[in-house]
Amino acid sequence: MSLYFTPEASGWFGSWTVFFWAWWLTFAPMVGVFMARISRGRTLRQLVFAGILGSFALTVPWYVATGGSALWLQTTGQADLLAVYSDVGLAGVSFALFDQLLPFADLFSAILLGLVLSFLITTLDSATFSFSMIANEGEPSPSTLNRITWGLVLGFLTVALTLAGGISVLRSFTVLAGIPAAILCLIALVGMVVQLERHAPVLLSESKYTDTDIASSVRRKLPDRVAENQPTDD
Repeated sequence: MSLYFTPEASGWFGSWTVFFWAWWLTFAPMVGVFMARISRGRTLRQLVFAGILGSFALTVPWYVATGGSALWLQTTGQADLLAVYSDVGLAGVSFALFDQLLPFADLFSAILLGLVLSFLITTLDSATFSFSMIANEGEPSPSTLNRITWGLVLGFLTVALTLAGGISVLRSFTVLAGIPAAILCLIALVGMVVQLERHAPVLLSESKYTDTDIASSVRRKLPDRVAENQPTDD
């Protein structure tokens, strides 16, 4: 989809797809450092499993329920959510959806605001923590002043981009920031493979023996290894 040519006004799909690619590329280093820090003592398998399963278990039902309900209300004519979007923006669609579907719409709207607020707080906290660690050469416990400074910088940048042009400017900035972030992710991926190989040689050791001569040399040594492991009469 990165090579879309906008046939029949499909640019909206392509632009948002590229935006979310860049979004997660810029998000990955920050969240990765934070999750690794708070998951100290856990295995890599536990970290990956909990991250993937937890995100999947929470986000998929939410999007299926809200997105499917919104499409159903709009297509059946029971609610004009597109008009709400045109009047107040995307944020107001969720509240209009609650008004049409749920008996205690105000309560669920308050819960939604609380969830959004907690998401923003934890995201900003992880960002400031990760940037402080990186700026202090990997210090596992950066100072409070350093974290506050990074929080002010990120807050000022967010407000400036929002006032400069809203979501369109923020989206363009994210796409531009995704390019160096992609390079950083590649470097981090190589470093991860190197560290895993030092800890438990598996990946690189297997790839070394794909050559025929090396493989035959290993096979010639296998009987000797088997003989060495055989129990003796002594």
